[in-house]
Amino acid sequence: MEYIRDELRDNHPTEEGYRNLPEEIKDHIRRVGLFYDDIGKLVAHNVVDEELVLGAYGRAILRTWDKLAPFVYSERERHRNLTMFYFEDLAWRAKNTTMQDVHRTVGLRRLPPA
Repeated sequence: MEYIRDELRDNHPTEEGYRNLPEEIKDHIRRVGLFYDDIGKLVAHNVVDEELVLGAYGRAILRTWDKLAPFVYSERERHRNLTMFYFEDLAWRAKNTTMQDVHRTVGLRRLPPA
């Protein structure tokens, strides 16, 4: 996750997608991207509550999508597929319902240190 967040786009051009990147880098992208894609499937099909996911992972989903989106879009264009389509939907949801929105909705309470 840190590599994707901190180094991926600085070290690799996005125009070629990710299939031709070194195997280790491709593994990072697939591990993280397909994890969020699977979570997105569960949310889209109402298996897992959207607020639960967005309240816990919303910012990370959005940050990760922002880093991977250019690679994903290049893959889609080059290979004519819908790779990580559920991840993109999940990122859209995270952008439109923030973690703070969810926290307010469920009424989370705070207990600062004494």
